[in-house]
Amino acid sequence: MVKKKIQNLIGFFFALSLLFSFGQVKAHNPYNMTLEYEESSETLSVIISHLSGDFNMHYIFEVIITINGVLVINQSYTSQPNNTFTYNYYIDSKPLEILYFIIEVTARCTQAGIITRSIHIGQTGQPSEGIQGFIGLWFIIGVSTITLIVLINKKLK
Repeated sequence: MVKKKIQNLIGFFFALSLLFSFGQVKAHNPYNMTLEYEESSETLSVIISHLSGDFNMHYIFEVIITINGVLVINQSYTSQPNNTFTYNYYIDSKPLEILYFIIEVTARCTQAGIITRSIHIGQTGQPSEGIQGFIGLWFIIGVSTITLIVLINKKLK
């Protein structure tokens, strides 16, 4: 009789733990994020895929945008519109009129999930080793110096 009660108690706790685990099945971390920057309209489109059973309880609550490591946008939300959605942000490119910059976006969900992606904008090439034309300038200076030394030596003799 005691053995049967223990088995029933174990079965009850197993069923109870199974019941509580169903709520966790609906909770997922954000699994994809795509960044697109349109230079002509200065718009950053952030496309986020985040599965949720309840968009008002489990959602992306914060999007953080940095440019070259400097925080430019920290946007908070109270729900998400769908499992895959797009947020658009205006990124003023006038202060960014440098050849190359990195935009990094981090999205955080209410269930401790996080995703970070970055996009590189501009030219990634290495700067040239020197200014074009300086080799010719050094050649002219060198030839002129040698010519002056030869002429001065001839006049001294």
